[in-house]
Amino acid sequence: LIHAVTKKGKGYAPAEFARDKGHGVGKFDVVTGAQKATPSNAPSYTKVFARSLIAEAADDSRIVAVTAAMPDGTGLDLFAERFPGRCFDVGIAEQHAVTFAAGLAAGGMRPFAALYSTFLQRGYDQVVHDVAIQRLPVRFAIDRAGLVGADGATHAGAYDTAYLANLPGFVVMAAADEAELVHMVATAAAHDAGPIAFRYPRGEGTGVTMPERGEVLEIGKGRMIREGGGVAILSFGTRLAEVLAACEALAARGIAPTVADARFAKPLDRALILALAAGHEALITIEEGAVGGFGSHVAQLPASTRRRSRRRFSKFWAWHRWARAGPEAGRATPLSSFSSVERALCQGALDLAAHQLLDVARDALAQFAHQLLAHRLGHDLAQRVLVENSLFRGLGEEDLLGLALFLFG
Repeated sequence: LIHAVTKKGKGYAPAEFARDKGHGVGKFDVVTGAQKATPSNAPSYTKVFARSLIAEAADDSRIVAVTAAMPDGTGLDLFAERFPGRCFDVGIAEQHAVTFAAGLAAGGMRPFAALYSTFLQRGYDQVVHDVAIQRLPVRFAIDRAGLVGADGATHAGAYDTAYLANLPGFVVMAAADEAELVHMVATAAAHDAGPIAFRYPRGEGTGVTMPERGEVLEIGKGRMIREGGGVAILSFGTRLAEVLAACEALAARGIAPTVADARFAKPLDRALILALAAGHEALITIEEGAVGGFGSHVAQLPASTRRRSRRRFSKFWAWHRWARAGPEAGRATPLSSFSSVERALCQGALDLAAHQLLDVARDALAQFAHQLLAHRLGHDLAQRVLVENSLFRGLGEEDLLGLALFLFG
């Protein structure tokens, strides 16, 4: 009989005694093991979730929490300190975590299954058969949704929107900032009509003013962020901050897009989306996920309503290839430090250019492309820009805006 024991950090004392602190690291002191984290004035999304859940649980004894060997990573260690009898760590068994949560929901409890996006994939069969088909009100708190920096490609949360939004009866939300996350925790706690999920990323929030308590959101209702004209940008999730930053830069050039926060990938805010499409020359969706997710559902909406539109529709995803590991992955940065997200968006912009040729010349965009070539683009992408540079000269005003927003905003 061989009994194998896994000990994280074996052979390196600071890691052996740091529990999961050495799981995904940036720069650290080799002698002491102390990590050199950059101070932040904003709380992490994980802590915002934990504190919001504690606040809801204080008023509702039916709220319980389930995790799969990740109490620290999901923030449920804080919940367990306050409610030790209502927090369940089932070990590295996401399939069991989902079915266990389903059983709790069937028994009248209000379970929150807090799992990383990438690990929820392990329990997808249980999500379908034990939760969705049964229409049980399990609340899925999906951490690490999107790029995850030093955690690497195995932990990147690329697919949860796509694989949950296609299930009947599911509600799928994404928080645009930490304040929205507080409201989504409250919304999930109050939702008993079926399964509901809300996704949020790794890292700190944006520093917005925090509400004292969460408000229950209207299911399937987005919000208008700013009114503009010509182009509408519909954001799903935490890339809204980068969209607004880009709009500030564009405002200095006299360009003012309309910006909306979808909040829900399912059900979609049909009235909002159709109004944006009808009132603008182009509609651009933004999400941090893969093809088949939010943008795909928005693109399908006009067909399902039997409305024909000549409006141009563009989708920008963060995933066109496996995400890189590294502390900089997932950060939205200006041209001076081109990140993997902007690389993916640039690739999407090139694909858009290849399929939407118009008649209006845009030499300025070609110059910007050369600037990118000279500074930050990888060799393969640079070669493609050179080969397809003539395509940029055929872009119209709305397409130029979409490209400029993400390439240079």
